[in-house]
Amino acid sequence: LPKILVEYNQNLVVIRFNRPKQRSPLSIEVLQMLDKIIDEVKNREDIEKVVFTGVDDCFASGANLHESDLRNCT
Repeated sequence: LPKILVEYNQNLVVIRFNRPKQRSPLSIEVLQMLDKIIDEVKNREDIEKVVFTGVDDCFASGANLHESDLRNCT
């Protein structure tokens, strides 16, 4: 399953974090994917609104602390 779902609907983009069983942690991979999505969205003149949400009842639990690169950030 994709970790991020993107839905375009006229002038609206809905970005859904899609790992509800893991509480949608923001891993390095997810942050890189999100960066690419945001670059794509900001280059489109037809987009006026962006909504960030999660699948099921979880938005995002925060950083994935199991990744060593995120643990060493200060």
